[in-house]
Amino acid sequence: LNDTDIKHIKTAITSLNWQGWHMTNKLKKDIQERLGPNVEHIFAEGEADDILIEMAFDKRLDVVVTLDSDLFVMGTPRIWRILRVRGEWLLEDISVEGVCNDWGISLGILQDAAYLAGWDRCHPQGGTFMAFETALTRTKHYGGWKTVLEKTGGLNEEFMGAQESLMSLKRKSKERWLKIIL
Repeated sequence: LNDTDIKHIKTAITSLNWQGWHMTNKLKKDIQERLGPNVEHIFAEGEADDILIEMAFDKRLDVVVTLDSDLFVMGTPRIWRILRVRGEWLLEDISVEGVCNDWGISLGILQDAAYLAGWDRCHPQGGTFMAFETALTRTKHYGGWKTVLEKTGGLNEEFMGAQESLMSLKRKSKERWLKIIL
């Protein structure tokens, strides 16, 4: 990609709002033409994240380029994040397995920390949550989100009401990883 391509992608990504972003038909067509006929084009009627995650685990794509933390926390094996630092475009290559190994945690602990920090896939109504670093430290120490909340006196309906969302996401993520391992 040249600087102009990266600028357009970055502009599109930064134009995100809470539910997503709009891409004109002309821009879609331009992207498809530039990628060529050997690249599969998929229309997501629902949540595109879920399709991208499944495609990554099915080895239909090697990497997902995103700024969306859901894809990382849900265990997508590898993502690329586009950054602009001091006028230079950088691509950060992130492996969820590598991050978990470096931090000495499991994917479950990462997901629990994200949950305590207000992961919007679990808490669609928003709320007041811990800073991610605090949530990660406490989750590593206590071993899970529920124990953290019990110890800190924060076990209330705000968190308990979203528990099923977290458990469902963790179950799906575990099933995908087990397919790779076994």
